[in-house]
Amino acid sequence: MTGTVDFAATTTLKLINQGTSNFYNTTFSGVGGTWYWTHANATTTNDLLITGAGTTTLPSGVLDVGGAFNNSGGAFIHNSGEVRLTTTGSGKTVRGN
Repeated sequence: MTGTVDFAATTTLKLINQGTSNFYNTTFSGVGGTWYWTHANATTTNDLLITGAGTTTLPSGVLDVGGAFNNSGGAFIHNSGEVRLTTTGSGKTVRGN
């Protein structure tokens, strides 16, 4: 499965209920938005990008990222969880703001 889920809200207290499906690419682009995962664990099978000037609170358990993890514009709160980078391919990056 491919595609991008873009969280572009510019308001606060948005909840992410990923259910049992994985996201492929996940982007947080909303300026001033805040997002929270409702499940303890989540998976993005490719890239996770934080590009807007908002805040993303990661899951309290494990967030699996199968590609790049890039924060170029916003903030993320670790929420006492773990980010697990699972890619086996080359050319993927980890970038902080």
